[in-house]
Amino acid sequence: MGPLGWVAVFAAALVGQWVWASEFPFFGYSPQLLLVATVALAARRGALAAMSAGFVGGLLGNVGSRRLFGIDALAFVWIAYGVWALSKNVDTSRLMPQCALTIFMSWAYAALAIVAGLAFAGAPQWPGWAGCFVVPFYNALAAAILFEILERVEGRRGLR
Repeated sequence: MGPLGWVAVFAAALVGQWVWASEFPFFGYSPQLLLVATVALAARRGALAAMSAGFVGGLLGNVGSRRLFGIDALAFVWIAYGVWALSKNVDTSRLMPQCALTIFMSWAYAALAIVAGLAFAGAPQWPGWAGCFVVPFYNALAAAILFEILERVEGRRGLR
């Protein structure tokens, strides 16, 4: 899949996140599809592409939220770099490592949001305890589906 395919993935994640969060939340929560797409792109294509796409996707995702503007862009850049760094030692072609990496990066996202909120807004951007325990597993489920779709579209040749 080329760059236009990944643009389509991020556009679908952005629209899907807005629709899912507003219309179909499970127990008041929904997966962070932009974070999942950033993890997938970093695992499959490397840091630079994922950092760029995550930054733009994070800014666009913050447009419709009441959160500190740019906090998602900053977090997704760091998440993309972290996934890329970890993917050198983790087999990201299998389902369990993909889901575990997504859960770990979801917790890292929450920690980054808290620190950035304290640094830039004077108050933590805390998602709450339930958000820290429920959303990462929703993200892992979404990641399993997205990685399977990407595997079928790109095939094994898409992995580094």
